[in-house]
Formats: sequence, C-alpha cells, structure tokens
Amino acid sequence: MRTLQLSRIGLRLRLPPREVPINVVHVFASSTRSNQAGQHRVPRGWKRTLYRERSRYCASTPMNEYASLQRRSAAWILDTALMLPIAVGPLLDVLWQLPAALGFATAVAGSLLPFGYKIVTQALWGQTIGKRLLRIQLLQVDGSHVRWSQMLNRYAPGLVFFAATTIEWCMIVQSAGWERVRSAGYVERGELILAASPDRYTFMETWVPPIWLVLNLIVLGKSVRNQALHDLVAGTVVCRKPRDG
Repeated sequence: MRTLQLSRIGLRLRLPPREVPINVVHVFASSTRSNQAGQHRVPRGWKRTLYRERSRYCASTPMNEYASLQRRSAAWILDTALMLPIAVGPLLDVLWQLPAALGFATAVAGSLLPFGYKIVTQALWGQTIGKRLLRIQLLQVDGSHVRWSQMLNRYAPGLVFFAATTIEWCMIVQSAGWERVRSAGYVERGELILAASPDRYTFMETWVPPIWLVLNLIVLGKSVRNQALHDLVAGTVVCRKPRDG
C-alpha cells in the first residue's frame, strides 16, 4: 500500500499498488484536519475528488503499456484506407445522379459514415479493424470498457467539423447551380466549386485539420498516457492489447 497526501482537501489516502486499478480495492481515508474538539473529520465530497483524480495516481491499463504514436497512426491509416473506398467512391458516383435535396443529404451522411464506424465498433468491442490488426484497444482510464457516451464525446469535434464543412459545401454547390455542377466534367466541377467557395470555407478546409493535428501531436507527446485531445475530453486511453495466453 502507498500513502498519498491530498493537501488541497485535507485527506490522507492509502492507495493500492500501481498495477491494481483503484476502483477494485478498498481505499482507507483519514482526515488531516480536525475540528475544535480535536476530532478528525473527513471532508464532504472526498470520494468524488478521489475518483476524479484517481487516474493520476493509479495505472489503469494492462501492464501500464500505452499504445505508441506509431501504432495509433498505423491503425488510423488502415481504418482510413478501409473507409475511403466505401464512403467516398460509391457516394461520389451516386451523389451526382440524385436530385439536389437527396444528393445533399447523401453527402452529409457520407461525411459522417467514418465516425459512425469508429463509434459503433469501439463502443461494442473497444477496437476498430485497424486497431485490431495493430493489437491496440480503447479503454477508460480505469481500464474498464468504454461507454457509448464517451465515444460520442471523443468524436464530437470531428462530427461537428465534418458536418459543418459538408453543409457549407452543399450551400456552395447550390449557389453555383446543382445542375450546372452535376453536368460539368471532373476538373470543371472542381473549378466551379472553388470559384464559389467563400474564404471561411477555404480556411476551414485548409487550416483547421492541420492545426488540430499539430495540437494533438503536442498533447500526445506531453501526456504520460499517450492521450490525444479527444482522449482527454472523453476520459479514454489507447493501450496495447495483451496476447492471449
């Protein structure tokens, strides 16, 4: 057992060894403050404070082996390579054969499809196909299985960004003329959309993704658990999956 002093709330805790998650053991607490009668008292809300900060003091993944940036990047590349032919190829062919309203709805659905794939697979199994091939998995910081709400929080920034940019793209195509853009060739179609694009759309498409990537790399490099920004938001970690047996 280890002893931890939380001076901010006047609490002395006896914690388990680092390889044991704190949520499966008893925690013994005694107050470092006393009232006028000299009796020790445990401040209200100490359990809430403890469980909010438990991941700072107790390792929570198997063998404390967090997935490296290289493995996470390789898994992301595999998942992207899997989803692009499914989401982009057929949708682009079908998109321009549809009426304007249905085409716009198909474009928005196609931009959100990769996020739906990641949310569902990881909420059910803790792994996408790419993560499974790289033998890594997504867990809560206490080592338990992730919840649906955590997955929604984890991918909320990406969902909002891609939904907003796709809706903006639909408005650009509408302003350029759906029939005109649809009947144009591939190169001419891109030129028409680019000419009708406002500066804010160009900025969002050009600068927001690399800025987000750089911020994630900085945070991931500083984190002791190799957590990116979306991991910190959702309270998740990506760790190596132990080999069976």
